[in-house]
Amino acid sequence: MESEDLMDKDHIQQHVGELLAFLKTSLEAGGDFVKEQAPVIAQEILYWGIAEASVWMVVGGILLYVSMQLIRSSRTLEADSTYFGDGEIIAYYFVGSVCGVVGTALCIVNTLTLCKVLIAPRLYILSMLHTLFK
Repeated sequence: MESEDLMDKDHIQQHVGELLAFLKTSLEAGGDFVKEQAPVIAQEILYWGIAEASVWMVVGGILLYVSMQLIRSSRTLEADSTYFGDGEIIAYYFVGSVCGVVGTALCIVNTLTLCKVLIAPRLYILSMLHTLFK
């Protein structure tokens, strides 16, 4: 009976040793993967930040253009004697003002984001990681 217990213990120890060896090689391989891929991932995060901020700046610019066109149209409606009433002019001014405010906010926020990506890339990556792990 004791010899069976010793054989079981030896067998268990052998399996534990094999398992620990497997875990060690797996963790080393994972660490090597992280070491190799971390710079590539960081670079992709920066490229994505530049692309995203640029696209939103373009959207903000388009909204500012729409805002100017709507306000210009409302002024021509005021000068024209055949406009349908004050409600139409107010709607043009309101929608134009909202587009202007949103467009300005998009341009300012994304200009700051773009500056952060270009001037302080590590700070941008840290802020992105902070938002991911919240």
